[in-house]
This record gives sequence, C-alpha cells and structure tokens, in this order.
Amino acid sequence: MRIGKRLFPYPLLNSQKLYSQFQNCSFALSYDDETTDEAYILSNIVCKLDNTSLISLINDEKAKVVLAVECNPSMFRKIYDIQINIPNRIEIPIRDVFGKISVAAYVIALDDIHGYISDDFDEVYKGYSFTIEKYDILAADDGFTNKIDFKDEDSIKKSSIYEVIKDSTSTDGVCTIDFDLNKITIYVPEKQWNYYEKTKKEPHFRNIYFTELAVQSLTYSLLKLQKKAEDVYDDIESIGMDYEWFNSFIEGYKKIHNKELNIDDFKDMDPYVESQKIFDAPVSKSFDEIFSLVINGMQDEGDNDDN
Repeated sequence: MRIGKRLFPYPLLNSQKLYSQFQNCSFALSYDDETTDEAYILSNIVCKLDNTSLISLINDEKAKVVLAVECNPSMFRKIYDIQINIPNRIEIPIRDVFGKISVAAYVIALDDIHGYISDDFDEVYKGYSFTIEKYDILAADDGFTNKIDFKDEDSIKKSSIYEVIKDSTSTDGVCTIDFDLNKITIYVPEKQWNYYEKTKKEPHFRNIYFTELAVQSLTYSLLKLQKKAEDVYDDIESIGMDYEWFNSFIEGYKKIHNKELNIDDFKDMDPYVESQKIFDAPVSKSFDEIFSLVINGMQDEGDNDDN
C-alpha cells in the first residue's frame, strides 16, 4: 500500500513534505536490510517521529506505529508493530519472499479519536479539530522498495523475454498476449501452434515469426506498462522490480542507444519502434524473407514448366 499523493479528510503527516499537512514536524523511516540463506532481515529499523500530539496518542495506546512489509510476487503481506525513535529488528523466512519487496511505516489509530488537533497543522487547518476513526492512518512514510536476489542459479536464471504457449481452449483462432513477473506469454491456437513448432527453426521464417510474435507481444506489453507508469511508477527501477523481463528490455535499450533508460524517456517512447530495434528490425527483414520465398518459389515453378 502506497499513500503517495492521496488526500484524507484530516491532516496527514507525510514523510514527503510536498504532501504533508503539517508545517514542521516529520515522520521518517530508515533501516538496513540483508539476505541470508534462512531469512530476509530488516535491522536498525527506526521510525523518527517528533510530533507531540501523535506521540501522546501512541503513549496513551490510542495509536501505534506499524511496519508494512509486502511482497507481491509471493503474495506475502504482514504488519509488524514497532516502537518509535528506537531501533527495531525483523526477520522474515526467506521461503516467504522473493523479487520485489516493499517496506513502509504508518501511524494508525487504535480507536475512534474525537477532537484530534495539533499545533503543527498547516495554516488552513488551524483552529479545527477532527474526528478520527479506528485504523485511520495519521502518519505515513511509503518507505523503500528492494529486490531480493537468490544465490540459487535456477531462481535467477533469465530465459527468453517471451514464450509461445499452445492454447488448446481457443475456438476462434485468436492469439492472445499476457505478461507477468517473469516473461511475456503469447497464446497461440493449437493448430497454428503446431505449424509454428514444425517451422520455427527454419531460417527463412525467423524474422516473420519475430514480427508476428516477439515484436507484437513486446509492443503490447510496453504499451500496457506505459499506461500503468502514468499512475503507479516514479522511476524505471520500480518497473524492473515488478517485471523481470523488463530488465532485459532495459539492457537492450542501453546497448542500442548507449544510454540508460529513464522513466521520462520510457513514457515518451514509441513501443512499436523500440520493439523492432530490440529484435534487430525483424519487421523490415520479414519483407525480405517473404519476397525471397515468393521469388524462389516462382523460379522453381518456372524451372518445372521448362521440364
């Protein structure tokens, strides 16, 4: 869960000053992390809070500080109670998490609070008191997103950016595309998939298949991520943490353009053009292959006529 720019019907103490409704007070999360064979360890977890109103609520057990740890790839999500302004430590079994993991801190209400006020509210809230409901978030630090890499070769081995799968359930002859953490998947109706399997190693069809499968699927997936980036992603690294195959695209982009891909360039790029570049212009080359196949076929027919 990310608070980001979200607005609340009461003043929120946000670690990002731009989105905080407090003038001077702060709430900030810091920690160290390491991965062992047994656990993902968060140590020296410190939530610094200097707002007297919130500290009083915590001391009176009307609010508490929690650490939210989320790992979408493994569907792990857990809330840990922690103490403010002192180091905390948490160990998570390594079997429970992999890939992208997010760590954030919040102050949440433990009961309904009537007459919530603070001397540090922004001027627009001065003189007002607020009613807080149980489990409302009073302070937030969206924290950090990390990536857990395993030493196991099979866990981190990168395969192709896409995979072609036989779709035995298709009844309309339509191919579909989907993508997840690891790769892009193209589902091809069974009959056409069988044709593909028998001919995919033929050099004359290489670029035709790249055009029909790789370029189209990568273009589709990049377009989807561009749209998602407008609302979800602030940097290119976060996309790579969510989607392993996207890291291969980042590497390819760097080789082609001799520069790192950033979030602004990604949002502005033409996915169809970049997909062609990544796969070495197979669309144009497929025309050459088709022309060659047709001309050679015509020549063969002419030779047979002479006979």
